[in-house]
Amino acid sequence: MNSHKKFCDAQKLPFDLIVDTDGKIHKAFGFEKRVRATFLIDKKGTIAYANKAFKLDDATWGDLYKAGEALAK
Repeated sequence: MNSHKKFCDAQKLPFDLIVDTDGKIHKAFGFEKRVRATFLIDKKGTIAYANKAFKLDDATWGDLYKAGEALAK
């Protein structure tokens, strides 16, 4: 999605965003239904960070960013 690409670029995120429009990613990680949440998945396919709140506050955003930076190294 173009809006996600713009967001990543503007925030200088060290990781890509994926939108699971068809639910395949949710199913691959064992979720029975789709939820609006944020997951950080490492290169091995393991969930390295999960936040089931759709909106991230500043503290949570900071945690996600730090986890993403650690995985990007």
